[in-house]
Amino acid sequence: MFRHHFFSFLLTAAAFVLLILITFSVPFISNFYFLRSSVNGGVDFGVWGFCTTSTDVCSKKSIGYSFEPQLIFWLTQALVLYPVAAGLTLLTLISLIPVLCLRGRHHHHHHHHHQSYYPTPLFSMLALLSYLASFFAFIFMIALFSTGMKRFKDDGFTASFGPLPWMSIGATVALAIVALSSGCGMMCQGRFSRVSERLRYSV
Repeated sequence: MFRHHFFSFLLTAAAFVLLILITFSVPFISNFYFLRSSVNGGVDFGVWGFCTTSTDVCSKKSIGYSFEPQLIFWLTQALVLYPVAAGLTLLTLISLIPVLCLRGRHHHHHHHHHQSYYPTPLFSMLALLSYLASFFAFIFMIALFSTGMKRFKDDGFTASFGPLPWMSIGATVALAIVALSSGCGMMCQGRFSRVSERLRYSV
């Protein structure tokens, strides 16, 4: 059981790191961008704006930026879901810490007392919210930048995805696993507690 939390903790931590890197993408960290196009001599697009690769001039940092006519403005505003997802994932991590500490300390003592610790309803709820924020961030981002990519290409420019869409998939999958396992933990706990008790002694 302890291993299970630790696994959830690692997955959540990995998702948090990915979401933080996405959040501090262009114009903060120049290597992290969603889309690169040859428009205006080369432009990289991130969460808060875009930078031209040749001159290193960046747009004002804001949630929602316009790059007419290729990018859909309201979809750039939806990128705010990345910092939101990062914040929720941090809260999910924090909600796991007391569980990890209690588990670690009591690991060798009475198992049955400590079933109530995991997963806490707070952790399950936060894990689900983090997953949903990350999932919708991904959906809006793909809609925004695949449309953008098509429009750039139609206008005769090149366009290609950067590392962020892949990092976004990674964060979303990690959070999906955590949310599913914690949700299942809540549902199945009563039913399988006796079975897992028996398994735990035999393992």
